[in-house]
Amino acid sequence: MTVRMVRPDGPIVRPAVSLAPGRVSLAGLRVAVLSNNKPNAPELLNGVAAALGSFGVVPGAAHVKNAAIPMTDQVLDGIEREVTIVLTGAGD
Repeated sequence: MTVRMVRPDGPIVRPAVSLAPGRVSLAGLRVAVLSNNKPNAPELLNGVAAALGSFGVVPGAAHVKNAAIPMTDQVLDGIEREVTIVLTGAGD
């Protein structure tokens, strides 16, 4: 029988990953904010969306009033048609 000893502080080998190529420019992309109105979430998400405006991203809006109720197909279809980037946040 062979016993293999492994040191818990030994080297960590991470698998190779390939990232998708980044965009050269964000100009013209449209962003939507989906907020379930957790405390400070709308302020944070709208602030990020506004900051993206300095990169040419065009703001849009879609808000979730109650996270327990699914969005309608009409809202989802609109997001799919009109939005490139979706910002959302969840947490308690």
